[in-house]
Amino acid sequence: MARQPETARTEGAANAHGNVRSGASAQPFRWGMFFAYFTSFCVVAMVLGVVVAFLLGVRPLEARAEQIVSTEPPSIIIHWPEVARPAATAAPDPLASMSPGTPPVATWLPLSDQQGLLALAKAAFDGDGGALSPDPIARVATAMAQSGWFVGTPTIRRERGNVVRIGGTWRIPAAVVRSEGKDHLLSWDAMPMPASYEPGEARLPVIFGPALGRPLKAGAPDLSTAWPGEDIAASLELLQLLSSQTWFSQVAGIDASRFSSEEVLTIVSTFNTRVVWGGRPSRPRMGEVSTRQKLVNIAQLHHDSQRIDSGYPEIQIFGRWLLLDNSARAKAAAEGQVTGTPEAPAQPTQPTPVAPPPGQSVPSSPPRGPTTLGPVIPEVARMAG
Repeated sequence: MARQPETARTEGAANAHGNVRSGASAQPFRWGMFFAYFTSFCVVAMVLGVVVAFLLGVRPLEARAEQIVSTEPPSIIIHWPEVARPAATAAPDPLASMSPGTPPVATWLPLSDQQGLLALAKAAFDGDGGALSPDPIARVATAMAQSGWFVGTPTIRRERGNVVRIGGTWRIPAAVVRSEGKDHLLSWDAMPMPASYEPGEARLPVIFGPALGRPLKAGAPDLSTAWPGEDIAASLELLQLLSSQTWFSQVAGIDASRFSSEEVLTIVSTFNTRVVWGGRPSRPRMGEVSTRQKLVNIAQLHHDSQRIDSGYPEIQIFGRWLLLDNSARAKAAAEGQVTGTPEAPAQPTQPTPVAPPPGQSVPSSPPRGPTTLGPVIPEVARMAG
């Protein structure tokens, strides 16, 4: 038998070895990876399907929901400011006392102003925007915040039955400022409020003779800016101090007409007389007695005569000695002939002399001109509060 060439045998062996290596390197089908990719594809497809279905179906669903909700007209309920009640019973949530079944509370806000606020809220709510859109609620919140009745932005809540409830922190009226022939409502932080009255119509203390008019913006009252002038801030500070005194019911207002030039505030009494107070309570003028001593002085006058003016047209209580002025100028001021005094003064009653300190005496009838009396009796210090 013929022998095969050596080269042929070598190539055959090489081919045989090569076939063995190729078979050994072949990998089995990876089912795990296949299922992983397939699962990912299915998840993506499902998400896309949900998104498409949502986009195609949410609009008809919203339209149907708006039709159901809009069948009832909006009912706007405002939580009106309450007449003072004990702090322990005050609800921290401005809408907490507005739950169904809660009896109505007494409020100091006049009915005409309540109706105006309700009309303002309804006009804001009835603008553009669907029944499920947040736009109407946002418009109501903006309108209420700009109304001048609230501190900041009130809370607006939409409830079942197309009910819109409004509650928040109300500005508290402190006084009215008589300016340009009207009495303009002012809060304790000197913020103007939307109400204006004819002189004497509001039953609040009056600030007479302001140095500046109420703030304006584009020709309209600016209810977001404090009334300018230190005289207004000083008058409010004095009113807040006096409001805790037992004789505050005899205070008709504060005349601030001399504050800008002399830093002098004057208390106008309900008898249309004047008690010259002096500098603002937190910063008395140089040479004046302390704010506490001024309260003591008025308390003494009230103790002796049941009147803070002791029956005189004008009395100065800021010095160490009380100065009683029964002169023509004081009478003119009492009769409304001096700028800043009430327009319809009451007729002053017969003056009553001020009780003097021990060892001194006063005439049996009121003096005709400026008169000084001694220091106030110390025993009445406890009545000054």
